[in-house]
Amino acid sequence: MQWRCSKNAALVVVVVVMMMAMVAAIPPLCMAQADDIEGVVVLEDDGSLHINSSSVGKVYIDGEDVVAELQATRKFIAALTSTPAQHIQLANPEVTVLFDGSGLVMSDKKLASFSFGFVPFFNNSINLANNQLTSIDFNQITHVGGGIDLSHNHLTVIDFGNITSVSSIYLNYNDLTSVNFGQIAGDAGDINLSHNDLTTIDFGHITSVRSISFDSNKFTSIGFGQIISVGGDIDLHYDYNNVHLTSVDFGNITRVGGDILLFTNDLTSVDFGKIASVGGDIDFRNNYHLTSVDFGQITNVGGKIRLTSTDLTSVDFGQILSVGGDIEVYHTYTSNNLISIDFGNITRVDGSIKLYDNDLTSVDFGQITHVISIDLHNNPLTSVDCANVGFSGCLCVDAGVTLTNCRRLCTSSNCAH
Repeated sequence: MQWRCSKNAALVVVVVVMMMAMVAAIPPLCMAQADDIEGVVVLEDDGSLHINSSSVGKVYIDGEDVVAELQATRKFIAALTSTPAQHIQLANPEVTVLFDGSGLVMSDKKLASFSFGFVPFFNNSINLANNQLTSIDFNQITHVGGGIDLSHNHLTVIDFGNITSVSSIYLNYNDLTSVNFGQIAGDAGDINLSHNDLTTIDFGHITSVRSISFDSNKFTSIGFGQIISVGGDIDLHYDYNNVHLTSVDFGNITRVGGDILLFTNDLTSVDFGKIASVGGDIDFRNNYHLTSVDFGQITNVGGKIRLTSTDLTSVDFGQILSVGGDIEVYHTYTSNNLISIDFGNITRVDGSIKLYDNDLTSVDFGQITHVISIDLHNNPLTSVDCANVGFSGCLCVDAGVTLTNCRRLCTSSNCAH
């Protein structure tokens, strides 16, 4: 048998007493019209008191919406006892969150926002590329075991929150004007920030990366913070409608495993600072106002050195011992102003040396003992001495130049142009 709240005053008194035993009084509820509260408060035969909130919408005790508090508590408890996948689904009830063996796979879903709820860590990759994201909430995540791919979205700001570790970050093709990597530390893997509107970047506590790509942004200057090692490329070349870079500070970087690509910018000088080795190319071509290059502590370059179409009048290769590709110092469209070149400690060039279309009056090959070919045509040279230089290819010079110890001459068809 059920006992229901009605107009009977004695019954109201009983209900009030029962509610006070729980924590708070309920006179306001029973002061309403009897027809409104019939079925709202029910005392069961076992002595339990039931409030049907669906009839009144909200239930307040001491001014607190106890129904809303209960719902929030249920969500919190559910989150505490859920798997990361369930956590994330609870935080995004309007969509079906998908996972596969690699992690979260939610690309191409037209999402405008996404939240990771109460997830403290995520051991796989996060793929939210090709959406319409304007906001992303990492909430409590401190660790991401794979990469974070947020490329091809509409993000104007990014907050990595409490994340301290991640294996790669892709933010290319967004609308970002600045990026701060916050608490992310150590190795951040591949970082791609190309095709944004970036003017500033703070690498925070990151000390190493596999590669960094920044092309097509609005940087005029850039530094690399605490980064010591780059396993792959540093790509800062000019592309499309971005602003030309006028200065770069390599800071604490000691090693670059791939290419350094800074071609087609407005650099006037470059200092490689603490960098000791470059595994790929050094490419500064088409920096038309470049007048100074300091190779600093670099001893080995695994690929080419391209200094074509600049305003350099002299080049000193400093401490470099070997170059894995060509050395190119010429102008693509007009003559360079190069009048002197010092090969320093270089002993081996596993490509060709291309110095044509300059103003060189003399060339000293220094300690070079191995090179494929050397092209010196269209310079005001009167003599060339090839002592100790071992060619696997040939030497190209203009007619009338006096040659000493130069055993292999190129035919005109082997020379540039």
